[in-house]
Amino acid sequence: MRRDGILQPTGSGAGLDRTMHKRRTQSTELTGRAFDALSVAEKQRIVDELERGTPEQRGAKATVPTAAERARLNRVQKKMR
Repeated sequence: MRRDGILQPTGSGAGLDRTMHKRRTQSTELTGRAFDALSVAEKQRIVDELERGTPEQRGAKATVPTAAERARLNRVQKKMR
């Protein structure tokens, strides 16, 4: 209860007027250096997982790159020319 006599909600409903922030998780993206540091067996497991299925199945699971990804790929291609 506040000083003015108005009851405040307590428990799980308290503070719902606050802005909710999403928790950001760390990226699990595997870098080249991290891949090189893996054991031979772990590298083989990853390769086997990537090669599982037919090329058509892998193509069906592929997604179109986002604008940021396309820009990054274009920059890399430009450097390789």
